[in-house]
Amino acid sequence: MKALSRVALLLAVVAPRALAGTTTGGRDGEVRGVSVLPGSGKVEIMIDLQGAALVGRDVIVPGNMMDIAEGIGQGGFELTSPADNVKVEVLNAGGHVIDTMQLGAETAGRHSFDWDASKAGTDTNLTFRVTATSGATTLSSTSLMRDTVTAVSTSGDTLMLDLLRTGSTPYASIKAFN
Repeated sequence: MKALSRVALLLAVVAPRALAGTTTGGRDGEVRGVSVLPGSGKVEIMIDLQGAALVGRDVIVPGNMMDIAEGIGQGGFELTSPADNVKVEVLNAGGHVIDTMQLGAETAGRHSFDWDASKAGTDTNLTFRVTATSGATTLSSTSLMRDTVTAVSTSGDTLMLDLLRTGSTPYASIKAFN
């Protein structure tokens, strides 16, 4: 995203009026259009970022699909407040619990976990469910999963990332880049 910001800053400072209405062939990474917003002096840039630095990168997004590589399942979660106990249940494609992990107390914030995927046997398309409690109160948690950016596009003024497993996701929904 830094590269995009630098391009926007450079165009905004150096030549916003000279570039107004400019378009190119729209090949990967090229400027497709530039226009000056009336009265604001800001430059709006539409850039085709196919093949840009984000494509191929792993991201952490809200979701509950287990990521399995080399016999290890991985997932994560975010807590809005500290928990006395966090439980992660691994589910098969039919929604049946195949394993449960008791993670104990966790602080507010983002956390990850590893799971021995040999326990899955032949099951595929595994998901997980996180339950966090403080005393008898169930706390709010958000399941987090790893996904891979396959393409980048825009929808109106929103930067969208096409992800391998979860599809089109707004850039603002990305929790972290790996």
